[in-house]
Amino acid sequence: MDPVRIARLRELVAGWVKRGDSPSVAVLVARRGVIVLHEAFGVRRYGDPTPTLKPDSIFPISSCSKPIIAAAVMCLVDDGLIGLNRPFIDYIPELDVPDVEWLAEARVADLLCHTSGIDDLKLGEFIAAAAQRSSELAPPGPGQHPVINQRMRLSAGAPLVRRPGTAMLYSNFGYILLGDIVRRVSGVPHWEFVRSRLFEPLGMHDSYFVLPPGRRVDGAGPCGVPPDAAQSRLVWRSADPQPGECRCHDPSTARWFNSGDHACVQGWQTGGARFPWRKLWLRYVCLRRQ
Repeated sequence: MDPVRIARLRELVAGWVKRGDSPSVAVLVARRGVIVLHEAFGVRRYGDPTPTLKPDSIFPISSCSKPIIAAAVMCLVDDGLIGLNRPFIDYIPELDVPDVEWLAEARVADLLCHTSGIDDLKLGEFIAAAAQRSSELAPPGPGQHPVINQRMRLSAGAPLVRRPGTAMLYSNFGYILLGDIVRRVSGVPHWEFVRSRLFEPLGMHDSYFVLPPGRRVDGAGPCGVPPDAAQSRLVWRSADPQPGECRCHDPSTARWFNSGDHACVQGWQTGGARFPWRKLWLRYVCLRRQ
């Protein structure tokens, strides 16, 4: 590629950070499989006084980890352990509440495609009201994060707002359910299953749902958002967390984090995976060429 154009791109991206349009940018440019630019600009964490972002810094990828949970589900479909056309309540029987319209029609495939009829906003209101009425809940299952157990049990009886299969309603909660189905069917926490069946076979050694202690210094926050920002959805784990433990900047947003997605529960189950972008791109290229 023309070195002048590459230099122009470098100046453009550096300018975004310098002007404050974005506190952090990691950029990778490639052509025909050859990387021609791979640099980082800005800070890894809000408040860093000097540029600290590195090209191999590990980023939380939020809902981009939903396809990873979907791939884990499909591994179990290939194993003959999950049926895409089976009602998801077959795998989560505690949600099988009589008289919930259309519930038995909601399939595992509908959770994957966001067509289950679950509306996260209305569900959040239902869970909040249920929490006021419920004094005790059954304990978590083996390998299940307490937050996931709480959210799922409080959601029992929540109505569906659309008939399954008739409308697409983006649902983080649907991927919480999928992540827990992976746990129940495989017998291990979803992040362990993903590591053994996806990350390790693909050589994705720097990709995690729960960062090990030695890699936390490499982690980058999302766009340098300050910890007290109401819109922040980043999860910082405690200084010495147990597997899957975390602390949310804004506890009021914790209900939106997925188990297959996102993070606060079981280390960003679906919004929670962390990757170095260069390796993510390389894996994409490898998969695309197969």
